[in-house]
Amino acid sequence: MKRKCKKVNLRDWNNLVPAIEDVISRHVKRYDFKNLLIKFGMSNEDYHLFSYTKDKDLIDPIIEKIAKECVSRIEQRDLHLWKVEIRIKIDKSTGKIRQIGKESAMQQIFDYIAFYSAKEIFDCRILPEQASSIKGRGQIYGMKMIKGWIDKDDDAARYARKHNARYIRKCRYHVKTDIEKCYPSADIEAFLKFFRRDCGNEDVLWLWESLLRSHQVEGYTGFMIGSLVSQWAVQYMLSFAYRYVKDLHYERRGKRYKCVEHMLIFMDDMLLIGSNRKRLKSAVRGLQSYLWDELGFTIKSNWQIHDINDDPIDMMGYVVYAGGHVEIRGRDFIRARRMALRYKSQGGFLTMRQCQRILSYKGYFLYSNSINVSKKYCLKKIFKYAAKKISVEEKRKNAKRKGKQFYQTGNGNKFSERRMPYGEEHC
Repeated sequence: MKRKCKKVNLRDWNNLVPAIEDVISRHVKRYDFKNLLIKFGMSNEDYHLFSYTKDKDLIDPIIEKIAKECVSRIEQRDLHLWKVEIRIKIDKSTGKIRQIGKESAMQQIFDYIAFYSAKEIFDCRILPEQASSIKGRGQIYGMKMIKGWIDKDDDAARYARKHNARYIRKCRYHVKTDIEKCYPSADIEAFLKFFRRDCGNEDVLWLWESLLRSHQVEGYTGFMIGSLVSQWAVQYMLSFAYRYVKDLHYERRGKRYKCVEHMLIFMDDMLLIGSNRKRLKSAVRGLQSYLWDELGFTIKSNWQIHDINDDPIDMMGYVVYAGGHVEIRGRDFIRARRMALRYKSQGGFLTMRQCQRILSYKGYFLYSNSINVSKKYCLKKIFKYAAKKISVEEKRKNAKRKGKQFYQTGNGNKFSERRMPYGEEHC
């Protein structure tokens, strides 16, 4: 691949505006971004007005000042950033202990500038089979891709049986591997080895290296969890592992056959699907060696090869069976059912936190074969109740910020609201 980003000019502040607009629109209501905008000349009144109106006339002069400041720091080869904070956080769903980083608002702006500057490289390197880090490529995207592979394999098998033809199942065996401490164990030098080969812009190279090295504080090594540049750097590195696995072949009677038919990467989980158990095992061994030698990653030793007829594919919260049937992962279904039963036991009432929790499982039921379960627990009604309650609460909060007052009336799962009369509102 030819070297990219040669025409990217980080010394022209106009080129930085789209990245700065993106990060501010996403995080404008955060306290650190509020302080940053006020520091660059925005008044408190203009900030609150922009938070709700998104009026570009209010933010454009501030963005210009921030962009010029960023250009100045890049030219001086000193980002002048606050030290990154590393915090310990326990994942409530899995119980894992994670080291999460907290960046300053200015460093997050530089993260977006770095991403936009290298977007040309990522568009070429990141693959459709990498179901993470990109908008629209989440759990549902990955599940549909797996289901599509299995459905296509089933159609081909049915066609072969109908015409008495020989057909070897391509989705017969599968193995799921997981990288051990992916972000903390990531090697900056390994990333830069590949990135320097693809990037032909010294300013972009320096910016990426400076941002990634700023994560190494308080004895922490690797990439910081929670950073935009970290997630894209890891996905960029794993794209080379995908290409290595897909290029693995073996010869038989003068013909070449793939060791792995399909591969899917979701975050740091990798799913490999093939037609031959022995060849799939050798592919995983080769992947282990490649990740360690070239990228510095280590695969956990608990991987096992399964026959899809005996053990379905369990990934991204869904369980996909050999016939294309899709179910919700067991522990996720139990948690959703618990909330549904609590709704009934509490007389058709859920707290705000419980509404948020049960709505987080709505997608699992919509995109899986769960019609009977949804009817049994009246999930459609509960989801509608929870969404309405959250909507009313958000309207009340917005009205309070704007200096208005609202009444809320109704009982059970019915909510309505009206603005207070003029005399009551101003008494």
